[in-house]
Formats: sequence, C-alpha cells, structure tokens
Amino acid sequence: MSPELMEQLEKLFFSGKGIQPKYSNMHLLMPTVTIAVLVLLAIIILVQRAIRCKKTGTPFIHIKGYHFFEKGFNPFVFFVTIGLMVGYFYLLPVLHFVAASIIILFLLNILYTPPFVVEDKKIKGVNWKSLLVSVAISVVAPVFIYLVFGVAFGLTLP
Repeated sequence: MSPELMEQLEKLFFSGKGIQPKYSNMHLLMPTVTIAVLVLLAIIILVQRAIRCKKTGTPFIHIKGYHFFEKGFNPFVFFVTIGLMVGYFYLLPVLHFVAASIIILFLLNILYTPPFVVEDKKIKGVNWKSLLVSVAISVVAPVFIYLVFGVAFGLTLP
C-alpha cells in the first residue's frame, strides 16, 4: 500500500472521528454498508456451494426439475407487489418518507391480508377489524421509524 493511502486509513480509523459523511449524504451510508455485506455473504455462499458440488460431484447449476415459483404462486400478488415497490420509489421524492410509506404500506397490507369478505368471487362486506389493523400498522410504523431515525438519531430519510 502507498504511504498516502496508509495515512488516510490511519486518519479514518484512529483519529477518533471515524467516518463522517456529509449530512445530505448520510442516508446513503447504511445502504452502501448493507450492499457490501450482502455481496460478501453472496461470495461466501457461492464458494461454499462450489466446494460442496466439487466434493459430491454434482453440477454447480442444477436446472433439471427446478421451479422458480412454488406451487400456489399468485402472479397477481407478485406483480402488484413489484408495481407498488416501483411506485414507492416514484412517490418518495414527491411525498417524502412518511406519507409515501404510509400509502404503500397500507396498500401492501390490503394486498397480503385483504379485509374483504368474499363469497362467489364477489365482495360481500368488509372486515373492519382487519382494515383498522392495516391502517394502524401503516401509520404507526413509518412515523415510529421517522421519530427514531430521523429525529432521535438525526439521520436523513429519503
């Protein structure tokens, strides 16, 4: 390693100040760390798989009999979830974290635990308790996250 790099690393880790990102970029720190950890873990998993396949004599990629989706897969729920995730990324800059999260979380709750009473493929009524639980979760979770991370810890949220 070059002396300049060693000096920069010394300042970073031994100055007592640690990593100090700009406030405007602070929300990018944890996703970057998370991605780095996930890439490292993926490499470890792939190496372990390669070693296991070499020991047992099986192919690394085993396509025969493989199904990407499990039995009972609901394509409607899958594609609506993808659509809601994409919509969330578009809503964040417009509505900011709390409002966008409340809307998307509520829609996901309704998608995965529908509060509707269905008979003969027709909606006959609404399970109000389930609907109120969805509303409560959708409001409390983003507000709690905002208060803990945005206010208490002073981190910027998207």
